[in-house]
Amino acid sequence: MKKCFYCNKEIETPQPMTIEYETLICCSNECSNKTLAFYQFVKRTKLFFGLGLFIAFALLLGSSFLLILTNKQIGVTSFCFGYALIGLTVCVFPFATPQTVQMLGIRKVELLARIIGIIIIATTPILAVAMSIT
Repeated sequence: MKKCFYCNKEIETPQPMTIEYETLICCSNECSNKTLAFYQFVKRTKLFFGLGLFIAFALLLGSSFLLILTNKQIGVTSFCFGYALIGLTVCVFPFATPQTVQMLGIRKVELLARIIGIIIIATTPILAVAMSIT
């Protein structure tokens, strides 16, 4: 049985929709509209998502050199900012792979990504304390 691309419910009468050469199955007009809105959000913000992750990973990489070459506290601070930025980026832009979206549906993927982002942000102070002690 087919599942709705947005809410992941099994459906008997699918409502196909086409987005950028891809046919998706939704259970209702509401889910179709939400799916379209999500795709438009992804299209508008994917550059910012990539930029956020690029800056975060640059901070993480730079922090390793800072830890080796200079003051440990600057390296720890840089690492924690990069780590927290990953969580913030995932919270603001809750994207996942197409395979994950197909398996769980857009609604569950957004929720799961935001939960993971919040966990990353919440563990940043713990990580900062742990890195400062060692």
